[in-house]
Amino acid sequence: MTYTDHVAAIRNLISKGAASKDLRITDRLIGHFLNIARASVINKYPSTSNWQTICVDLEEGALSDICTDCVLPETCTSLMRSIASIPNTVTNTKEPIVVRTIDGNTISKGSLQNQKHKKYSLTQQNNNISWFIYNQSLYIISDRLIPTIFVDGIFSSPQDISNLTNCVDSSTPGNCFDGSMLYPIDAKAVNAVYELTMRMLSQAYRFGEDRSTDARDLAIDVLRNNKR
Repeated sequence: MTYTDHVAAIRNLISKGAASKDLRITDRLIGHFLNIARASVINKYPSTSNWQTICVDLEEGALSDICTDCVLPETCTSLMRSIASIPNTVTNTKEPIVVRTIDGNTISKGSLQNQKHKKYSLTQQNNNISWFIYNQSLYIISDRLIPTIFVDGIFSSPQDISNLTNCVDSSTPGNCFDGSMLYPIDAKAVNAVYELTMRMLSQAYRFGEDRSTDARDLAIDVLRNNKR
């Protein structure tokens, strides 16, 4: 199901016997609460469907710009930095980001703190490539220049990648996500996401009735119709 499909399904639930004040709820607001609900429950429904992949261009950076007492390992000669900011990821999952080279090899995660102590470590000095994020920029420490990488992520708001101009799994150049694309969520999580979305909307707009059961039934109907 697409993002637009989910928003429309929740709007249909809101409009079911709703008072006129409910009609003031915009699709953007529904989408906002939908994203919050997804981020809140996604750790309970691990699935590849939750992930999005972006292709990130890199430029040369300087370690001294972000850390005055950090050093590159002897085997590494370059520091690359993402040109675009990396969107925020959900915080309740163990590993919300995976970084890969263009040929598909996973890059080990490092940290800025590690770089401060690497010159004293015999084991870490032999790690020729690693990544870390600082101020929403992704940095690659490597023994060679790397112009582009893949970033797989469970992003807090799937729309946050929509302004990226270089992406994967998008038929529209320059637009990595829009309402016509599949919303990154596992089908088993839809019930919980709908119920939580409706609960937050009802608290904000004081619906005249509890529609959590309706949300669960609607989610089941939508999924059943989507499989036909």
